[in-house]
Amino acid sequence: MTEITTLENLTALFPQPKPLVLDKVVQKLDPHTRHFLSLCSMAVYSTINPQGHVDTSPRGGKAGFIKVLNDSTLLLPEYAGNHRLDTLKNILLSSDQEMGILCFAPGIEETLRLKGTAKIFDKTDNEALFCHFDTQPKIVIQFQLHTLYFQCSSALKLAQLWRKSPYIKAKEWPSIYKIINDQIIYNLQNKDK
Repeated sequence: MTEITTLENLTALFPQPKPLVLDKVVQKLDPHTRHFLSLCSMAVYSTINPQGHVDTSPRGGKAGFIKVLNDSTLLLPEYAGNHRLDTLKNILLSSDQEMGILCFAPGIEETLRLKGTAKIFDKTDNEALFCHFDTQPKIVIQFQLHTLYFQCSSALKLAQLWRKSPYIKAKEWPSIYKIINDQIIYNLQNKDK
């Protein structure tokens, strides 16, 4: 196996992207994007911590939990999770506040990729947007869109994500509490190795 260390070596292995793939990037929320966001119940946020390391974190909610404020601004509700606050700390402490979001809608094999910047606000000015949810968010992330595009269905089709047949039965996978407990023990046993 040989490490690829130059852009020339990398691009020599793949055909040039078709113009459609390059031209599909847009800077504003169009009707298709707004519709997809109204169906979206799962997203993965990517931020960068002050040390320059990338962090990804899943978020979910009822369909439409990501709210459209205008053609280039989204509001992302933040609820009490595990209280690590990794995403929020990264936004707060990052010099450029860059953020990426990958959005999923159940049953749709295309995904929506968003790139932009983020700021954290209290929810007081936007409570009405989240009134149909059982729980009000503690705060909101205001996401300022720079670019977006739809990603083709190849990855989700390969993963068979929305098909029931590859689902792993709950009894075949340990609980999250067992996993965390085992990992804590593993870390303690291997601390000085």
